[in-house]
Amino acid sequence: MSIRVLIADDHALARAGMAAMLAGSDVEVAYQVSTGEEAVRCAVVCRPDVVLLDLRMPGVDGLRALEEIKQERPEIPVLLFSAAENMEEIARGYRLGASGFLSKGASRPTMLQAIKRAVSQRNAWSRTLLRRVRLMTPAREGAVVGGVWLTVRQQEILRRLAVGRSNEDMAEELGISVETVRQHMKQVLQKTGSEDRTQAALWAIRFGLG
Repeated sequence: MSIRVLIADDHALARAGMAAMLAGSDVEVAYQVSTGEEAVRCAVVCRPDVVLLDLRMPGVDGLRALEEIKQERPEIPVLLFSAAENMEEIARGYRLGASGFLSKGASRPTMLQAIKRAVSQRNAWSRTLLRRVRLMTPAREGAVVGGVWLTVRQQEILRRLAVGRSNEDMAEELGISVETVRQHMKQVLQKTGSEDRTQAALWAIRFGLG
């Protein structure tokens, strides 16, 4: 089966160029949109396998669209792309859970590799860029796990969930209220795309938190 891609870029020529670059591969450009609003709406309704999102678009820009897509469909990987490398924007994209970043001048093999890595829920960041964004992202704030940005507390909740801790156990171990644990649990389920605690525990184990 082909990989269905949604491309969001406000320039029609850029969209056409990327579609032409991917033609003849097992990656299908299934959807093309020109605004961040359309990107969010299409991602939520159409559920593509991966989203290629231009950082700079009028109105809702790529970062805002990324944030909204991750809130609504956290399981869908998103690759950011831009003609310029603005490290502040790229680092924010990393913190919001982007699976990687591509230059608009990226080669066909580089683009295909990044798309396939993202779809398989693997890190699609280049080593150099990843090192740079991590330097701009204090470890205490959180990290991207399985393509999803998790706060330190959310990671702590997932680690305990993976070994069968109850909400009461977590509250006692972390020194917080049971109600606070429930709120974190709700966010964890949403971010990991899990329907229940069991699915979230399996997700945590899959991505090394168990």
